[in-house]
Amino acid sequence: MRVALVIGGLLILSSGYISLFIWLSAYSCPLSLALRAYLGPPVYKVVELDSSAHIDFSDVRLRFRFSRLPDNFTALCNLEGSTVKIHNRSLNASLLVIVLSAPKKTTIRNAIRKQWASERTSRTIQGNAARVFFLMGNGDSENEELAEEARLHNDIISVDLEDNYMNLVYKASSKRWNKYKSAMFSQVAVILHIATKMCSASFVLKIDEDVVFNIDRFFDGVDRVFFPKHSSIYCNVWYKMKPKRDENNKWYISHDQFAGAVYPPFCSGSSYAMTTKAARDILKATPNFPIIHVEDVLITGMIAQATHVRRINLPTMFHRKNTLFTQCPKTSYGVRALLSKHNFKSPSQIEKGWKYLQTDCIVPKNLNSNITAPISKNKINVMKNG
Repeated sequence: MRVALVIGGLLILSSGYISLFIWLSAYSCPLSLALRAYLGPPVYKVVELDSSAHIDFSDVRLRFRFSRLPDNFTALCNLEGSTVKIHNRSLNASLLVIVLSAPKKTTIRNAIRKQWASERTSRTIQGNAARVFFLMGNGDSENEELAEEARLHNDIISVDLEDNYMNLVYKASSKRWNKYKSAMFSQVAVILHIATKMCSASFVLKIDEDVVFNIDRFFDGVDRVFFPKHSSIYCNVWYKMKPKRDENNKWYISHDQFAGAVYPPFCSGSSYAMTTKAARDILKATPNFPIIHVEDVLITGMIAQATHVRRINLPTMFHRKNTLFTQCPKTSYGVRALLSKHNFKSPSQIEKGWKYLQTDCIVPKNLNSNITAPISKNKINVMKNG
């Protein structure tokens, strides 16, 4: 009995000491410096939300929980073995689409559901070879409107994290561990977790909510451009991009986080597709890398390069500039090449952009213009194959 009391007292004392240390660590007072000098730098600053879901980086373990998943989510997103017929070709392929969305963007999500992510417009969605879900944070502050939307459409995934563009976690720098830095929680890493731990598909598409994407045209390229057994990411690739060293820049990266003068090639973040094999290869390697807030550089650049995941540059398919052209370049197999365009900020823009994309691949500079208006070939740039 005495032994139990002594052990209990020690546990309470140590618990209080740890709490005191955590409180003091936020301040640079002499006592906190002395305590940290005695204890040494922390290995992890753990974001504890749900022990059942976590992603490890070299300097932080991210724990999170899904506050909302679609009903029968595992069954819905288990697309393995799907067969779809596209232009007289039977394909054993599937596509899991995860749209990054903000909780308040209900009208944007409804426009996407009605336009490019609709069973009415996509044979592959009709045939259950493709599924579209919306991923958002801020699950704890879900309102009744969002709850009703989720019940109605059964396609919303909510993660309990602060939902702003820089979802913050605290981490300690290895050299200056007495000063806490901030890093963005990688939503892309959550997508990789969903694609590899919860779902089953040949490909996973990460896409922003302001992008219009032609899913059926993607399937046209399977086994021609997109190979499900490869470890590859298909995207518009940025080359020779330099890190931002100005601390006032939102893309600032310190030399501790990345010492090189030039980033490895990485994908433009508005939309890219990767094979599930590539997703697994990258996710296995995250414990070897510190988290940085430029997530596309981290996931599709630094980690992809280290794990020999190929970045396939397809600028005529994943078009990052909202330029005007009258015709879409065709692939070697005779199908229009353009898959995605971005920077559509309203439901009406999404509707117009999708109408152009699925027909003549004509995207206007002014999305508020009359979509039936003729366009002069003398005043436009025709996108070339790259």
